[in-house]
Amino acid sequence: MKLVLLLFCCFAVVYGWTALENIPLDPANPDVCVNSRIGTMKVGETKTVAGECIRASCSPGQIDYAGCGSVGVPKGCFLGVEDLSKPYPDCCPGIACPDQ
Repeated sequence: MKLVLLLFCCFAVVYGWTALENIPLDPANPDVCVNSRIGTMKVGETKTVAGECIRASCSPGQIDYAGCGSVGVPKGCFLGVEDLSKPYPDCCPGIACPDQ
């Protein structure tokens, strides 16, 4: 049972959500992504969004976002909270089963 739960927790982190945001290219700085949410990043750079458990990656003309997935919690278990002191995906909440 513990192995099944461990595998379930691993899949919960792997299968999160993703989103793309198109941003205007600056001809003077084509290797830079800029927006109010993440500030300035160079193409190829990845960082955790401040105050959120979300990873942002800069690509030419777009920012790729990834976040924690939603999971079903088995009976007798509970979903933890995000730990914003850690980078994505380590900040994603985990499942805890105190009686198992």
